[in-house]
Amino acid sequence: MKFLSFIRTTSVFLIALHSPLVAQASEEYKTVLYTYEGLPIPKNQNVKIKTLVNTAFAVGYSEDLKNPLWCCYRLGNLKQYDPKVKVDATQQEKDLIEMVKDSSAPNSWERPRRFEIDHRTTSKVKHDDYTSSGYDRGHLAPNSAIGKHYGQMAVLETYFMTNIMPQTKKLNSGPWQAMEQYAREIVSQDDTKDKEIHGVHVITGPIFDQDNLKYIGNTGVAIPSHCYKIFAYRIGYFGTVKAVAFIMPQNINESGNKFEDYYKKYLTSVRKIEEKTGLNFFPDLTTRRQNNLEKPILDFEFKPVAP
Repeated sequence: MKFLSFIRTTSVFLIALHSPLVAQASEEYKTVLYTYEGLPIPKNQNVKIKTLVNTAFAVGYSEDLKNPLWCCYRLGNLKQYDPKVKVDATQQEKDLIEMVKDSSAPNSWERPRRFEIDHRTTSKVKHDDYTSSGYDRGHLAPNSAIGKHYGQMAVLETYFMTNIMPQTKKLNSGPWQAMEQYAREIVSQDDTKDKEIHGVHVITGPIFDQDNLKYIGNTGVAIPSHCYKIFAYRIGYFGTVKAVAFIMPQNINESGNKFEDYYKKYLTSVRKIEEKTGLNFFPDLTTRRQNNLEKPILDFEFKPVAP
C-alpha cells in the first residue's frame, strides 16, 4: 500500500520511465505488441503526433488539440476451461484458472483518485481542466480490461491525461461502455473448431469537426464531435483478419436500450474513419490488403452490414 501511495504522488513521467516494457522493449517489439500491422500515421505530414508508449498501450498525442488522436492496445483471451465442468482439466489448467481469477478480479487493482498529468507532454493537461465542464474524462484504453490483462502498473497508466478525451456522460457511461463490454463478451475465446479467437487489436480515439472546433473553456482542450473504435481480429486459426468499426456521436441517446439491438446503427468502415480523422490505419499492409480490411462494414460475426 505504501508503494502504491508513492506511485500516486510521483510524476507520470517516472511511472512510465520505470515500466519494464518501456525501458527494455525495442520499438519494433512495441509496435507488434500494441497493434496489427503498424501504428496509425497521419496522412498529412504537417500534423504533429507524439507517440507515447506505456506498459499495455500506445497513444498518438496531439499537443495542438491537447488530446490523444489514437490509442492502440491488444486484448488476449481470459476465458478459460472451468475445472468444475471440464473433469479432465489438467493441474496446469486449474492453476492457470486460479491465477486469472486472482489477477482479473474487479477490485484486485488499486485505482488513483485523480487523473495524472503526463509530464512527457508540453501541454500538461490536468485533471481539473475537465472539472465542471459538462464532459467526462473518457478513457481510450479502458482501465478494467487493461487491468485484467496487464496488472497494476498498466491500470495506473490508464489514468494519464494523455489517455483521456472529452466525452458526454450519455456516451461515456452508455453506449461506449456497453460497446466495450459487449465486444469482450462476443469477441472472446471459442474453442469450437474454426471459431477460435486469441487476440483482439483495438484502435480508438476522437473525431474533430475541424470547421467548428470547440474547446473546454480556456484550457485549449478540444472537444470531439464523435468518437471511433476499431476491433481487428480473426475467427479461426487460419481465418483472415477483419475489422469491426464504430463511429458514435457525442449526443447519442440509447438510454434503456440493449446494445445488441442498436449497435449496428453505428457500424462503419475503417476507411470512413480514416476519412474523418486523416489517419492511415494498418500502414504496413499492402494497398490490396488494406482495401480488403478497411472497405467492408461488418458486424462482430463478420457479416456484411448495409451502410
